[in-house]
Amino acid sequence: MKCVRINRLSVTAILAAIVCVLLIIPRAHGQGFTLQIDENGNGLLNGADHPGFLQDDPGPGGLANALTYTTPAGLVAGDLYLDEPDTLTVSDLIRWNNNATLVFYSEIPEMGENPDIADIGLAMTQYPPVALVWEEGSEGNNGYTYIPSPGGPGYDPSNPDHQPTYIIISDIPEPGTVALVGLSLVGFLAVIRHRK
Repeated sequence: MKCVRINRLSVTAILAAIVCVLLIIPRAHGQGFTLQIDENGNGLLNGADHPGFLQDDPGPGGLANALTYTTPAGLVAGDLYLDEPDTLTVSDLIRWNNNATLVFYSEIPEMGENPDIADIGLAMTQYPPVALVWEEGSEGNNGYTYIPSPGGPGYDPSNPDHQPTYIIISDIPEPGTVALVGLSLVGFLAVIRHRK
């Protein structure tokens, strides 16, 4: 029988390699993705453009020509309702389907409001599991950052330690509002410059 002699340097190198593998592999495999979506089809997946498109929703009570985004496969299907705290009414519905899509529904706009692409009303039937959250921010520029809990809509069962983050922008400021904010900022800067 032949004896193999291992010196301390070899053992240290082997242990260091094992530690590196154990630290690197979970991070490479495990980081949850970040998906940002809004009512007009402007999406970002991990910071890269990820636009929405119109497609019939195959989920229960789904509507035709609904604003849809693609997602990784295998996420838990279900509905997330966004409630407006001031009116206590549901204004938006985010739906994950079994076909690697997410659908953004929003309430039909009131008379005189400019409609967004998602403003077609809500799906007619709930798709369990169902979650309800309160929107954050002021009317006209609000939304919610959602990280699913185990088994909840949008949950990734293949990666329980690193869940996705969904940044949902519910209301996009009207162009007139953005212009007013811009003019106010220009005026403010002019006053500061004048005082100097």
